[in-house]
Amino acid sequence: MTIEQKEEAPRNKGGRPRKHPKGERRSTLSFRVRGDMHERLAASGRENERSISEEIEFIIQMHYARRDHSGGADAEKLLGLIQSSFDIAARMGRPVSFKDPDSVQMAKGMLDTCFRHMSEGPKPFDVPLRGLSAEEAGDNMAQLALSLAGELPTERPSPTKKDQTPEGTS
Repeated sequence: MTIEQKEEAPRNKGGRPRKHPKGERRSTLSFRVRGDMHERLAASGRENERSISEEIEFIIQMHYARRDHSGGADAEKLLGLIQSSFDIAARMGRPVSFKDPDSVQMAKGMLDTCFRHMSEGPKPFDVPLRGLSAEEAGDNMAQLALSLAGELPTERPSPTKKDQTPEGTS
């Protein structure tokens, strides 16, 4: 090889090969983490032999894979709605247990109501739970869960003149 050929030949740089082919470089994202999130990410990364950025990328990929596997964003919203219905039931003193027939009936009522309200559209509601049958309580809790998920208005309708008159008078 002549000196001229050496100058024209591409230079081979030492070091490791590229991680990504030319033109496929990932864009850089920066964001803040609060509280103990940095330590949790670092610990998780060490556990899985990944850097913090690789761990974040892995977690995000798993999130979207789970979403795609569960049927997409709509199915994910529905699963969240079901979970919030069950959480509300537990906070109201009526936890869902699939060994208890009344609890199973209440869960079925919540799910049925969720589907019905999604197809019929928003309606105003009251949320009394004590002294109701399992089906009625399930209906009210499902409405509350829908409102928390942004599917129903959370404000009660303003009282009419008829509602303000004492009982027994016209």
